[in-house]
Amino acid sequence: GFGYVFPLNKNDKVSPPSIIGGMGFRTNNGSRGGAVLGTFNFAEDRYRIAAVAGRGSVYYDLFGIGSGAGAAGISVPLNQKGSLFLGQFLYRVGGWHLGPRYQVRQSTVRPQFEGEPPPGIEIPAEALESKTAALGPQLMRDRRDSLFYPRKGSAFKLGADFFAQGLGSKF
Repeated sequence: GFGYVFPLNKNDKVSPPSIIGGMGFRTNNGSRGGAVLGTFNFAEDRYRIAAVAGRGSVYYDLFGIGSGAGAAGISVPLNQKGSLFLGQFLYRVGGWHLGPRYQVRQSTVRPQFEGEPPPGIEIPAEALESKTAALGPQLMRDRRDSLFYPRKGSAFKLGADFFAQGLGSKF
């Protein structure tokens, strides 16, 4: 991973620092993924914009549960690929920051075997392809003396996410 902390405007002594960063991973079974993010605070902390985007592919075994018909201890190899995006725009109103946040997540699961799954293992069709998207308000107050090493102050955040097919959700 990497990160870079910086002021957007060196003359702005009020805004917290802005951050860009990223991370990635890779495993010996072929799983891999990565994400990039940015938070940008500017205009003497009047605006706070944040975004994160990522993609990944993970290989794992799904195990059966229970004690009936041999489901316990039997596994099915799967590959799950997914992506995400989250964007947020906050505007300062008094001592608070208020604004919208949008997020969308997509996931595809593919069995890594030929034919039918073993007896006792069921993979619901609706779980193989999913997409969720939400829009919602965010309210935040941050009175900490430092973003990274606060010694005094408080932080408060309240948000709601409303998922709907009209926003891009499958469900």
